[in-house]
Amino acid sequence: MAFSISPKYEKEIELEGLSKAEFLVLAIETAKDLKWNVGLTGEHGFLAYTGFSFSSYGEEIKVYIHDNSSKIKSECTGSQLFDYGKNKRNVEEFILTLSELKAKFSPEDLSNKFEELKKSFNGN
Repeated sequence: MAFSISPKYEKEIELEGLSKAEFLVLAIETAKDLKWNVGLTGEHGFLAYTGFSFSSYGEEIKVYIHDNSSKIKSECTGSQLFDYGKNKRNVEEFILTLSELKAKFSPEDLSNKFEELKKSFNGN
């Protein structure tokens, strides 16, 4: 029987007046700005992956959107016992970058980007 514990860090944040669709677009733009590889995407969130670095084999980032909040979780993908604070930094960088990008997009920009994004959801 194999047993493994991957280092992780998660935080819940408020949508701060954004709709779920607007937050999702901003969150994906944030992941791209951080140079993460965005994978599976749906109307309630997405998965993204960081690259290999000196201190890590990479992390999987999960963003899940609830009614008025979102949970952001960073977890090591390799068989590491320690993350040297990398998961916490991923989450903190995500929140900071999202806040910065929020000022750069109008509601119309976010709406247009969401319409394009919907085409990539499963079943469309």
